[in-house]
Amino acid sequence: MTTVEIWGARAGQTQSRLFEEIRKCREAGQRVLLLVPEQYTLQAERELVEQLNLPGLLDLDVLSPRRLGRRIRESAGHSPKAALDESGRRMALAQALSLKQEELHYYRRVALSPGLPEKLSTLLMDFQRTGLSSEEFAAYAEELPSGALKAKAHDLLLLWQTYDVLIAERFQDEPTQQFELVERLPESGLMRDAAVFVYQFDMLPTPLCVLLATAAPECTRMVVAFTMDKDTASDGHVFASQRRSAAELTGWLRQRGIPVQWKWLPSEPDGRDEALRHLEAHLFARDGVVYPGDASALTIHAAANPYAEAAFAAQTLQSWHERGIPWQYMAVALADAQSMAGILAVTLQSAGVPCYQARKDSAARHGLSRMLVGALRCISGGFLRADVLQVAKSGFSSLTRDEADSLENYAITHGINRGKWLRPFPYGDDAADMDELRVRLISPVEALRDALRRAKTAGDSVEAIFRFLEDTNAYDRLMAREEALLSRGMAAEATQNRQVWTILMTLLDQLYALLSTQKANQRDLARFVESGLTGASISSLPPQPDTVMIGEAGHLMTGRIDALLVMGMQDGALGSTADSLLSETERRTLCDLAQRAIGLTQQETCALRQSDFYRTLSLPRRFLTVTCSQGGQDGTAFRPAGLLEDMTQLFPHMVVSGGVLANDVAPLSPAMALDALPHHLRQAVDTDTPLPEQWANVLRWLYFDPEWHSRCQAVLDALNRHGTAIFLSRDHTRRLFTQDKVSISRLEGFAQCPYRHFVNYGLKPVIRREYEFDPADVGDFYHAAMEGYAALALKEPDFPDLPDEKIHALMDTVLLPLTTAWADGPLNETPSLRLQGEKYRRTVHRAAWMFTHHAQHSRFRTVGEEVVFGEEDGLPPVVLTLHDGRKIALRGKIDRIDRWEGDEGVYLLVSDYKSSHRDIDPTRLWYGLQLQLLLYLQAACEGLDGNPAGAFYFTIQDPMVDTADVKESAEKAIAKKLHLKGIVLADVDVVEALDSNPGYSFTKIFNADSSVASSSDGYTSEEMAALLAHTKKMAAELADRIRSGEITPSPAVIRDWNACQWCDCAGICKLDTSIPGHEKRELPPLKKQDLLTLMANDTDAPGNEEERHHKSGEFFSRTQRKFIRGIASGRKMVYNRDTKLSLTRRRLPMIQIIAGKKGSGKTKRLIDMTNNAVKTSSGNVVFLDKNDSYMYEVDRAVRFVNVEEYSVSSAEMFLGFLGGMLASNYDVKTVFIDAFLKLIKIDLADAKWFFDSLEKYAQKHDVTFVLSVSADPEALPDFCKGYII
Repeated sequence: MTTVEIWGARAGQTQSRLFEEIRKCREAGQRVLLLVPEQYTLQAERELVEQLNLPGLLDLDVLSPRRLGRRIRESAGHSPKAALDESGRRMALAQALSLKQEELHYYRRVALSPGLPEKLSTLLMDFQRTGLSSEEFAAYAEELPSGALKAKAHDLLLLWQTYDVLIAERFQDEPTQQFELVERLPESGLMRDAAVFVYQFDMLPTPLCVLLATAAPECTRMVVAFTMDKDTASDGHVFASQRRSAAELTGWLRQRGIPVQWKWLPSEPDGRDEALRHLEAHLFARDGVVYPGDASALTIHAAANPYAEAAFAAQTLQSWHERGIPWQYMAVALADAQSMAGILAVTLQSAGVPCYQARKDSAARHGLSRMLVGALRCISGGFLRADVLQVAKSGFSSLTRDEADSLENYAITHGINRGKWLRPFPYGDDAADMDELRVRLISPVEALRDALRRAKTAGDSVEAIFRFLEDTNAYDRLMAREEALLSRGMAAEATQNRQVWTILMTLLDQLYALLSTQKANQRDLARFVESGLTGASISSLPPQPDTVMIGEAGHLMTGRIDALLVMGMQDGALGSTADSLLSETERRTLCDLAQRAIGLTQQETCALRQSDFYRTLSLPRRFLTVTCSQGGQDGTAFRPAGLLEDMTQLFPHMVVSGGVLANDVAPLSPAMALDALPHHLRQAVDTDTPLPEQWANVLRWLYFDPEWHSRCQAVLDALNRHGTAIFLSRDHTRRLFTQDKVSISRLEGFAQCPYRHFVNYGLKPVIRREYEFDPADVGDFYHAAMEGYAALALKEPDFPDLPDEKIHALMDTVLLPLTTAWADGPLNETPSLRLQGEKYRRTVHRAAWMFTHHAQHSRFRTVGEEVVFGEEDGLPPVVLTLHDGRKIALRGKIDRIDRWEGDEGVYLLVSDYKSSHRDIDPTRLWYGLQLQLLLYLQAACEGLDGNPAGAFYFTIQDPMVDTADVKESAEKAIAKKLHLKGIVLADVDVVEALDSNPGYSFTKIFNADSSVASSSDGYTSEEMAALLAHTKKMAAELADRIRSGEITPSPAVIRDWNACQWCDCAGICKLDTSIPGHEKRELPPLKKQDLLTLMANDTDAPGNEEERHHKSGEFFSRTQRKFIRGIASGRKMVYNRDTKLSLTRRRLPMIQIIAGKKGSGKTKRLIDMTNNAVKTSSGNVVFLDKNDSYMYEVDRAVRFVNVEEYSVSSAEMFLGFLGGMLASNYDVKTVFIDAFLKLIKIDLADAKWFFDSLEKYAQKHDVTFVLSVSADPEALPDFCKGYII
C-alpha cells in the first residue's frame, strides 16, 4: 500500500525538490497529477514547463480543486442536480430569511439587512466543510444553556434547514458537491495509478482531505507539501494552522489504514541573498539573532502618506529595472489591497511601470447590476429618489450622463421623490424637457413593475426582468461599452464587462429554479438579486508577460521573484479582520460540543496571517523593500507595524529612509514631477533655502518644455501671490464688471471678499438648490406678508388704533393666497414641516401686531412698501461719482418708508425687515460691509425730498418671554425684545414723533439732561450727514475697485465672524491661510465713537489716502492703482511711494537706472516693471540676470537669460553678447538687467565708455535698457544721474 508523504519545509525549500520528484515519476513512465490552489494553476503550469524544460503538459495534469471536480464528473457522470454557486447560495439564504423572519429569535430585526446572507453563507460553509450536518447541529444546540448563543443556534438551525429544503430538489451547493466527489472518485479512475502531488495550499479543506484519503490507495505515490516547520522551531507558532491541517489529513488517512510519513526537509542554499535568508529564518523567531553583515538587500521606507508611498514604490521599481531586473521578476505585495491598490495603479501607470493587479471585483458594482438592482428597489421601495437616480446614472439607462445629471439637479431642486416620479413634472421653465427625460427613464421601470404585478410564478417574474433588460437595450449597451474599452486598450475591463452578462444570466436561471412555482414579492425579489450579485466576482485577465505582479500579501502567486516591494505595513497589518456571526467564545463552545474545529479561531486566523507575511517576505532572491505610510489620505496618523521594528533590530545596518518630511523621491514622469513640485517650492520659500538641485532641474525642464510650460507657470503663479492684490485683465474686467447700475448688496459682498464677488458675479456658477423652504424663501414670505398687511391696514379708517382681533383678521386675509401656494411645496411634505409653516404664520401675525403698535406710538405714517429705486417706475437712483469722473447708479428695494411732516420740514424713516436680530455695526459701516440701510435712507431722502429721520432694522420674530404677569406686561416684554435697531436723528421733535412713549419702539435716545446717550442709536444732524456721506463715498470706492478688476481672495474677519462662514465658494477658492501673505483680512473692531472720530478725520488729502485704503482692506492705494493702470495703458508714470505721483507724457531715456542700497527693493521694482512692460510692449521683453533665482517671478512671456551660462566675464564680452542678441532678434524692445555691476564686474567711475556704447545700441536697435545698480543714487557719477528713474 502506498505510503502518503507529508512534507514540511520552510519557505523556498519545496518547489525545486517537488519538481525533481515529478521529473523522476515522468521518466519512470508514471502519470503525474499536480493539485494546486485555484489561483495558482496557470503559474504552476508555466513553472513546470520552464523548470523541467518540457515541450508541453500532455502527460502531466495541473488541477485545482474545481478542475478536479469537473474532471471527476466528466469521467463518472454528472449529478442530476445543478451546481449552486455562491450567488445562488446567497439568494437561497436571503429567501430563507424572508420565509422565516417571524420565527427567528436573535436575528429577527436584522433578517432583511443586505449583508446578512453573506455572513450566514460563510458560517454555514464552516459547518458544512467539517462534515457537520444540520441534524447533528440540532443535537448540539439542544445542549446549549439559555442565552445569546442558544438563540443564535436556534436561528442558524432554522435557516439551515430551510435552506436545505429550498435547494434539495434541484441544486447541490459546493460542500455537498465536494463530499459527493469522494463517492464518485473511484468510479472516475482519475487518480488510479497516478503519482499525485499536492502543493501551495495553506490549509486543506476537510472535503479535500477526505478525497485525498479516498484516492491514496489507488495512487502509485502521494506527496502533500506544506510550507511549515516543527512546533519546536523558534518561529513554530507561525505554522500552527498548517500543522493542524496536516494533522487532519493524517487522521483521515489513518482511519482508512493508510500509512503516513511526515518528512521535514532540511534547508539548503537556494540562491537568495544571505541577508534575506537570515530574515526568513529569524524574523518571526522568539529569539532572533542579529545579522552582522551587509544588509543592503533590505530597505525600510516610511512615507508621509499613501500617495508618497506609491511614488516611492514607482521609483524603487524603476531603479531595480535599471539594475537589469526584468519587470516580470518583480512583485508588489499589499498588506491592505483595498486602500492602496487604486493609488498604486494610477501612480505606476503615470510612471510608465507595466503592472498587473490580481484582483476580483464584485459584480454588484458594475453599472448593469446597479441599474437592475436600482430598478427593483424603485418598485419595492416606492420610487425613492436615490434608487431612481441609481438607475439614471448607472450608464445603462436610456439617459446620457449629462441628461442624468440634469435630471438629478431638477429632482433635488424641486423635491421629486416617490410618486412624483410617476406624474408629469409641473415645476420650472424646464419642466417639459425634464419630463421627457423622466418618461424615457421611468417607462421601462414602470413596465417592469406592471409585469411583476401580473406575474403568477417565478418564471413570470424572471421573464419580466429579461424583458426589462431588453427594453433598456442592456446587452447592446454592454457590447458597445466593450468595444469602446477595447479601442482604448483596456482589454481587462472589456473582459470583465462581458463576464457580468454571463453572471446575470446564471443568476436569473438559479433564481427561477429556487423560486420554483412560487411568486416572490417585489421586496424579496430585489433582495434576492442584490444578494446574488454581491456574491458574484468578476475575474481579471491573466497577466501579460514582462509586467510587475501586484497582489495581496499571502496571495501573491508568482514564479521567480528577484525583487519584492511590500507596501502598507502600518500597525494592524498583521491583525485579523474576520467578521463572523459568532464571537470567539461562542465558536469555541460549538467546537467543544462538536468535537471538531469549525472554521478558524481568532488565534488561528492571526497565525495564518503571520504565515502569509512569512511566505511573502521569503519570496525575493535579491532585494526586499518594505514601506509604510505615516499618515492616511485624510491626515490620520499611522504607526509602523511592529514587524518593521523587529526588522531594524535584526539588521542594525539596514537602510531606513523616509519620514513625514522626506523629499528623496525623484519624479519619474512630468505628471508626477508637477504633482510634487509645489511641496518643494513651498518648503524652499518657507524656510528661505535654495531649491534642491534635483528639483531645480525638474523646474527648469517643466518650465521650458512647451507641453508643460503653462501648467508649470500656473504653479509658479500660485506660489508668487504673496498676498498682493490679484486683478483681472482689462478685457475681462470690461466684459464682466462695467455695468451702469449695481446693487448695494453686491458692493457689500465685494467688501466682504473680492474673490467671492468675482465668483458670484463674474463666473456666475449655478448653485443647486435643495428642495426646502430655505432662509431666502422665509424672507420672501415675510416681506410679502408685511407688504400685504400694510396695504390693507393703511386703508382702515381707524388705523393704527386697531384691536388685536382686527390685526389678525387682516393678516389672515393676506396669508390666504400666500399659504395656499404651500400645498405643493416642501412645507406640506411632512408633519414637522407643516408645524414649521404654522410657526411662520404666527411670526408674521406678531410682526403685524408690532407694526401696528409702533404706529400707535408714532406720528410717522407709512408711505411706501417694497419701494424700488434706480429702476423704471421707481425712485431715482443714488448716483456715485467714480475716481475717473464716470457715474454709476445704485439700485435697490426699500422694505418700508415712513413719513412725518414737522415744523422743520418733511422727515423720512426707512425700515428693513429682518428675520434675525440686526443692528448697525460701526466696524462694518466703516469698512463698507454694511451700507445698505444708510444708502436706502439716502435714496429715500433724495427721491422724496425729505430729511433723514432714521433707518431701522425691523425684526420679524415671535419671541418667547418669561413673565407670569398679565397680558399687558407680556406685550411690553415682547415689544422690548423687538426694539427697532439702527440709527435715529437725535432731534427731540423727531424722536418724540417716532416714539411718543420713550423706550417702547426703540431704546431711549436722550439722557435725563437731554444730552444724547452714548450707548443709544442717536446721531446729531452733523453726524447723520457724515454717516450718509461716508457710506456714499465708500460705495464709490468699492465700485472703483470692482471696475479695477480686483479679485483677491481676501475674506474679512471681525471678531468671531468671518466672510468664509456659509460661503458657497469655499470649494472654488481653496484659500490656505497657512501660506504667508494669504491670511484673512482682520478688521479691528470699532465703537460708535471710533466711527465718529474716523469720519471726522476722513479727508481726501494725499497723506491720508493710502492709510484709508489700507484700513478698508485694499492691497493697493488709489495712487498705486492709478500707477498700475497707467503702465497698462502705455502712459509713462513714475511712482514714488514716499512723495507723490508724477504723470508726464515725456519720452524717458533709452537707458534707465534703478539705484539703491542693498535691501531697498530694486530687484522687486525691476521685476514689476518687467511684468508690466510685457503686457504693453509691441515687441519682446528680455530679462538678464547672473543666475536663475528670479526666473520664475517674471512673466512667462519674458525672455529670461542666465548670462553666466554664456561665460561672460567682462564689460567688453557683455557688449558683444548684447550685440549678438540684438542682431539676431529684431523684435526686442526692452532689456532689463538685474545686478548690473555684479554681472559685468565694472567700476562705475570708469564706465562712461560702456554707457556710450550702450546708448548707441539703444538708438540703433530702438531698444530701452533698464538696469538695477546697487549703490546710493547720490554717489553715482554725474553721467549716470540722468538715467536714474
